[in-house]
Amino acid sequence: MFIATVSDHTKIKKEILQKINETPHERIHDEEQSISKTDWTIPAHVYRPYMDTVYPYIDSFLIELSKEFYKEKSVLKLDNYWFQQYEKGDFHNWHRHKGCFACVYYIELPTGSSFTTFNIQDKEISIPVEEGQIIAFLGGIEHQSKPNPIGRKTVIAFNTA
Repeated sequence: MFIATVSDHTKIKKEILQKINETPHERIHDEEQSISKTDWTIPAHVYRPYMDTVYPYIDSFLIELSKEFYKEKSVLKLDNYWFQQYEKGDFHNWHRHKGCFACVYYIELPTGSSFTTFNIQDKEISIPVEEGQIIAFLGGIEHQSKPNPIGRKTVIAFNTA
């Protein structure tokens, strides 16, 4: 696991949230997940305003991740990305992202929110993170977002190529 803090997070948070509100989105609600707002189901060619603000930080993060794991500056590239907003009770059951690093940028993470939980050797492990941090992990590791106990949690998830 690799965790980094977005240096300007407090400065850009409001702008990101405003641009997420301008982004086409849907609600997903089934037995596997309940997500109040996401652009996961929106076609990839549709413009996502929040990426104008977020992309430079994601790009810098991927450079650092490449250096950490490959000792090179530009091995990892952004493959796909989406936002998710979890209201109270929302969740995303166990799943995997094979063949990549899966990453989560925590835009809003109120105190008491659920963290990403990992299934490692049949043990549930939650890595405490803070709002404004990005966590990267091997996408083949099974993970979930347990039901959110309070307020709104907003993340931007992305995978590497």
